[in-house]
Amino acid sequence: MTLAIQLAAAAAALAVAFGAGWQANGWRLEAGEMDRVEKAMQAREAGLERVAGVSAAYQQVAAELRRLDAVNRVETIRETNRVEYRCQLPEPAQRLLDDAVNAANSAATGRPAATVPADRQPPPG
Repeated sequence: MTLAIQLAAAAAALAVAFGAGWQANGWRLEAGEMDRVEKAMQAREAGLERVAGVSAAYQQVAAELRRLDAVNRVETIRETNRVEYRCQLPEPAQRLLDDAVNAANSAATGRPAATVPADRQPPPG
């Protein structure tokens, strides 16, 4: 064999070895990247599970609060409608109560409240 053929064969062997090393290093880097992505996905899934748990607990607490609010509302209405609380109020107190009820009703329905307060309206008749 001549020197040129030996040099060409050595260069070809070096090129193949370099290419194989390059490819093996690429596989190693890709495997490391895949491990990092897999860990990130697992961390994301764990975070989603944690959020789902907190959300479920919040929904339970919110449902219980809604139930308690309804119970309190019923008890308040029942208690305030008792006969012993039905008494004749003095005129200024009755006007104040009526104005407060009208304001609450207008706020609940979205309609504007009466513009003239009850104490400034002309007497009937």
